[in-house]
Parts: sequence; C-alpha cells; structure tokens
Amino acid sequence: MRPREYDGSHISFVGMNPEITLRKHQRDAIARILYGGNTLLGHVVGAGKTWEMAAAAQESKRLGLCQKSLFVVPNHLTEQWAAEYLQLYPSANILVATKKDFETKNRKRFCGRIATGDYDAIINGHSQFEKIPMSIERQRFTLEQQLDEIALGIAELKAQKGENFSVKQLAKTRKDIREKLARLNDQSRKDDVVTFLGHILKDDNLALAALDIKFLGGGLLDGVPGGGGQLRHLVPSVPQQVNVVFHSLRHL
Repeated sequence: MRPREYDGSHISFVGMNPEITLRKHQRDAIARILYGGNTLLGHVVGAGKTWEMAAAAQESKRLGLCQKSLFVVPNHLTEQWAAEYLQLYPSANILVATKKDFETKNRKRFCGRIATGDYDAIINGHSQFEKIPMSIERQRFTLEQQLDEIALGIAELKAQKGENFSVKQLAKTRKDIREKLARLNDQSRKDDVVTFLGHILKDDNLALAALDIKFLGGGLLDGVPGGGGQLRHLVPSVPQQVNVVFHSLRHL
C-alpha cells in the first residue's frame, strides 16, 4: 500500500507577505496539515517549519477548519515566534502570552480572552499551556475509553497466547490509568477555564519525550522515548477535540 502524498501547489495563502515565497516542501507540508489531520513535521533544522505551522494556522481559519490555533512553544521563544509569524502574515491578529498573564490573579481573565477573542493564533509557553485544563468530563471519557481498549488488548493477547511480558505491560498501563481516573489531574495547578481550541501546534518536541504514548501492543511511538509529565495527556486525549501538529523531533 502506497502512503498518500500531499501537494500544496494549489494553496493561495491569502494575506501572506508578498515578498516571501514558500518552497515546495513547505507547501506540501501545509497541505498535509490541512488535509491529513494530526501531523509531525520531521524536517531538518532550518527547513522552515515555523512558517509552515503559521501558514497552516492561517489557512485553517480562512477555510473554516478551525476558529483559532494555539501555538505551544518554549517559554523563552514566545516573542520570537510572534515576530516570525507577523513577518509572514503582517496583518494577522495574534495574542502572545506573557508570564504575567498566567499569574494566578490574571489567568482566568487571560484565558477568557483566548476563548472570546477573534484571534488567528495564540502563542504561549509550554509551562503556561500546562495550566489550561481539559474539561473533567473529557478527561474521564478518555481515560475510560483507554481502559476499555486495554482490556480488549489483554483479552486478545491471552487468546492468542501472546507474550507474558506484553500482558504485564498492558496491566501496568491499566493500573496507571485507573490511578489517573481516581484523581484526574492535580487541579491545584490549573484553573477551570478554556477547554476548547481549534488547533494545537506544538514547537520543539524535545518535550515529546515526556509523552506517554502507549498502544495496545504495549510499545511506544517509534523513535520517541516514554516518560511522564503533564504533556503526556496531549496525544491520547486532545486529538478527539482538536487537530495536533508537532514540530520536528530535535534528533531527526
């Protein structure tokens, strides 16, 4: 079976800086984001991933694919990201989070701006993103769904006389999920605020190593080490609500 290929030569990029011309691989990557769902941009450093993500966000809103996009970037790069975004789309309406915006006294007000403002994009840091929760209902639904899938996986492995190691791995994962379901998230670090966004575009996937991406076979996403951390909820939970675009892994 041949994987689908994406061609972005037809995209018009309304509002883009006329002095900038995207390269073919960039246009094709943007088409992949627009039409292919969750995406990992695995280009080498310097291949233009930042503009790919910005253009995909602008086109997604223009085409009605989302209301707004949230960019999750390293904390020290929020202003640089905003500058590059506006270089590509000078008239874009973007909201850039500051450290002050996510202080306890200001957080709900700022997240209210995210929810109600007609922004093309919101740019905030990794640590700030962790303080924006999913709804309790969505977390509970996702965890319960994962438990059902793991139960099926264990039953299939036992029926096929699969490796005992794989069964034990799934049983351990089931135990972890049950513990999460019992406590959900530590709400002391989060506020009951925004629980919907159009797209999430995440920069610098060195933090992807903190994602616990497990499948029924008990393995991990090829090339990505397992681990913990608040961002572990992003991959298994968010795609049911939003489209997720990952910047390239640093080692690719």
